[in-house]
Amino acid sequence: MNINKINNWFKNFTNEKKIHNFKNVLDLTIVIFSFQRPECIIKSAAYWNNKPVKILFIDGSEKILNRNSRDIIKKLKNVFYFHLPNKSIPQRINFGINKSKTKYTMCQGDDDFYLFSGLIEAVKKLKKKKNIIACMGQSLGLDFINKKPYIFEYGKNLINYSVKDNNFYRRLNLAFTNYLPAAFYAVFKTKDLKNLWVNIRTLSCQELYEYEHAFRTYLAGSLITTKKKYWVRSFQYKPKSGKIDGDRRLTFLKWIKSEKLKIERDSLVRRLSTIVQGKGSFNNQDSKNLIYKTFNLIINNKNSLYKNNSFIFRCLIILKKILEMFFFSKYLNKFKKTSYGINVIEKINYLNRKKLNALKHFSKTEINDIDKLLKFLKDCPI
Repeated sequence: MNINKINNWFKNFTNEKKIHNFKNVLDLTIVIFSFQRPECIIKSAAYWNNKPVKILFIDGSEKILNRNSRDIIKKLKNVFYFHLPNKSIPQRINFGINKSKTKYTMCQGDDDFYLFSGLIEAVKKLKKKKNIIACMGQSLGLDFINKKPYIFEYGKNLINYSVKDNNFYRRLNLAFTNYLPAAFYAVFKTKDLKNLWVNIRTLSCQELYEYEHAFRTYLAGSLITTKKKYWVRSFQYKPKSGKIDGDRRLTFLKWIKSEKLKIERDSLVRRLSTIVQGKGSFNNQDSKNLIYKTFNLIINNKNSLYKNNSFIFRCLIILKKILEMFFFSKYLNKFKKTSYGINVIEKINYLNRKKLNALKHFSKTEINDIDKLLKFLKDCPI
């Protein structure tokens, strides 16, 4: 879509006088890190406009967001934009967290969404439980078919999930034995989140940012979840990242086994070992043993937020892998990029997923938030 048309919609949408009945003003900042997806920044800024939270966009794109979009964002009371080209994901997140002046802070991907009622519940839990470092709500999946949004089940194994123990060794073992990516999208007390990210460095493997963040989280304290839905994980766009962010195709297992990356691996182990020894009960060798034990738990983890029970879909995935092993892969990639290929993939995903057409198990506030999000997405031209 033409950028001028998008900006006209953005300007008109944010100029509309909306009546919000927010009884809770959250002392919360959401740090949204983005790369080469200006459409996601505009869409997300429109969604969060005038809500009682502070939004910080940290954009690592090569080019700054177009002037008209930036001028519109400048007029929004709760949304702020920062352009940090040639800065990695941890550098951008660290920058955003240190800009936060609220009591609570969290991170968000540029194409994801949070439900406000779920955020209220998470902040309430953190206020009540002084010994808890982070709190996360339940998850939903979001995708599109024929340009229409739909919600589906995602992250059912987060229900009643928690990592609670007064002993950090047992916490780490509990967290990584059946690892789930709960910490990265949780609400944190800002002072704790700043401490966690203070020395997370750029690495070759992108998976490591999540794992290192989780390790530092559970070393510092416990995490709990609420029963409320709050994270809406979007599958609309393919992930984008710069070379400085590391390689998305480099898995944790390949990173562990790579001789070329031994210096980087040893450096990470030393940094984490120093933090573990700061707890007072572990010497240098014990702390390294704990870190390598955690690495092994990550390698052997079979858990996933998205449990797929469709036999047909599993067969299609196996068929796709077989095709990619032979010369058919280049034809498959070409097909996936055609309008017909995109349509076929959309339909396969739609048929495979368990749609949440009936929201009978949700509260009225959750249903209201979901309906508002779906309406916003239907009306949004992006």
